Amino acid sequence: MSKSQTDDEQELIWLLQTEPQEAMTRIVGRYTGLIWTVAGQYLADPEDRKDCVSDTFTEFYRCRGRFNPSKGSLTAFLGTIARRQAIDLYRKNQRFRTGCPNEEPAVSGKAFQQTDLRVDLEQAIASLKPEDAEIIRMKYYGGMTIREIADSLQLPYETVKKRHQRGLGKMRLALLVLLLILLAVSLSACAYLLLRHFGVIPGVGVNHSGDMAFYILEEPVSAETQDVKIRLESGVLSSDSLVLTLVIEKNEENEETENPEDVQPEPNFTLLLEDGSVYPDILMNSHRDLESETAGKSLKQQQLIYETGPALLTESGVICLTLIREDVRIPFSLTAAREDPLSDYHYALAEYGGLLAIPCLEEGRLYVDLYPLSSGGYRTEPSLIRGLYETAGGPQGFVTMTASDGTVHTGTCLAYHPRSSDAFFRWDFGPADPGDYVLDIPYLYQSADLPEDFSIVVSDEDPGIGQTQNLTGCVLTVKSYSSQQPEGSEYHHFPPDYESPALLRFLCYDVEMENNDRILVGLEAGQKVETANDGQPHVFFSSELTMEQDGNIHFLGTVFNMPEGYEKGPVEIHPEPLSHSAFYRWNHPFSLSLHVEAEEEKNIEK
Repeated sequence: MSKSQTDDEQELIWLLQTEPQEAMTRIVGRYTGLIWTVAGQYLADPEDRKDCVSDTFTEFYRCRGRFNPSKGSLTAFLGTIARRQAIDLYRKNQRFRTGCPNEEPAVSGKAFQQTDLRVDLEQAIASLKPEDAEIIRMKYYGGMTIREIADSLQLPYETVKKRHQRGLGKMRLALLVLLLILLAVSLSACAYLLLRHFGVIPGVGVNHSGDMAFYILEEPVSAETQDVKIRLESGVLSSDSLVLTLVIEKNEENEETENPEDVQPEPNFTLLLEDGSVYPDILMNSHRDLESETAGKSLKQQQLIYETGPALLTESGVICLTLIREDVRIPFSLTAAREDPLSDYHYALAEYGGLLAIPCLEEGRLYVDLYPLSSGGYRTEPSLIRGLYETAGGPQGFVTMTASDGTVHTGTCLAYHPRSSDAFFRWDFGPADPGDYVLDIPYLYQSADLPEDFSIVVSDEDPGIGQTQNLTGCVLTVKSYSSQQPEGSEYHHFPPDYESPALLRFLCYDVEMENNDRILVGLEAGQKVETANDGQPHVFFSSELTMEQDGNIHFLGTVFNMPEGYEKGPVEIHPEPLSHSAFYRWNHPFSLSLHVEAEEEKNIEK
């Protein structure tokens, strides 16, 4: 067990004795995914798993005094309770199905228990002031956020927040614990019911759309001329995008030596549909140099990303396309792929997302492919805990795999790049043996789209202090806008030919988060400055403005390198097709039980 995990469990144990309400809130939030996974090893029906999760937390709270941290971790203790509850429920189901005359149907007792619980909850809520009870019902029965409740009741956010806390504080502890359990289980069950219909293709990704299958390039396709060879390595079409990955090998020996001033830019690709029409403009075109073992050869990887459009879809399940680059034509086909159900794999879910894990041993090393699961308006980033800065929004945490004997393996993310379009990332945990492990992830990075009407306008004449914008999960307010850099702040400097103190403008925000476990760590938006149409280039750069405190990076706002002659503004911050996201660090830990098979067993299966 890692030090950070030990400290976290010690804090939870202390809270169980001093503030059991807060302790159960954290335990339910952290371990619901783990218990759901354990239950899934014995129970196929999601309703049975839901009952098992609820029973496990109830049993844990009842017998919490028996937990001895010197004899094992909290994860193991909860896992043991969950396993016993799952086995008991499985046996009851088996006896009921076989018609055992001495066994009363389990559903009947459960129904009465649920009915009594709801009556007790309603009585507890009815004891509150009417305004407090209304907020409790809107929050826990209606699934509304505090911000949505405030807007609906036309009350200040802080007023609703305080009434919500006051209402919970007046409810009896036992009922509150059960309420939290019901809430967490309900959210997890809803997420499961939503995501169980989605498909998984190992090595490709998770399909979050029930309306459209993955289409993939089943085998690489190549074309070549005397000077260049282009190989289409992979193609993946999802509901979000079409991603084509190519390897371009150029024969430099056949190229004439040119002066640097005469070098022409790389030719662009054109994508044609089956009817010969040109597919709409590309969203992103990235290049990366590859190592070449052949002298006189230039090897590059190029990735083309297009927005998915209805023009691509066909009833036949096959999409025929052609890539053209100067005199090279590459016809290829994408085929609808068979997807595995989500329930075939290990995964963990909370209200705002989670992850799916596929472990394996290769040449004695333990690898885990981590796929994001997104819900609740947030996109879980494939980088999971890396983000643009590894310490953005808080102290750096580590992804670990803990073996059943207590050995901790710390993971390293392979091939990470903040602008990668990969749908998952592989983590290397080093030499390891087959067996049972617990995967621990301390926090995730997520993103959410900016509202379509997002707009902030600032200038020297009108700095716009007090302007507000509602983002997913937070409110952004302009705090300051000036030519003076805030003390202690940092940013990535601009090209020296353009940057000068007179051209810099610093925009800072106040950020009010709806939940304390989420932190805004970045804002990706377009910027626009009105310049004269004089045929001259007006170069305009921007960079995130941050501040380092105790080794952690905190988001402050944006610094602009204004076009010369237009530095007084105004400048507008607004959404663009490629720049329209807010990025968050979600300090929600996940624990997931994984079984890692021996290499020879996997080879036998294949």
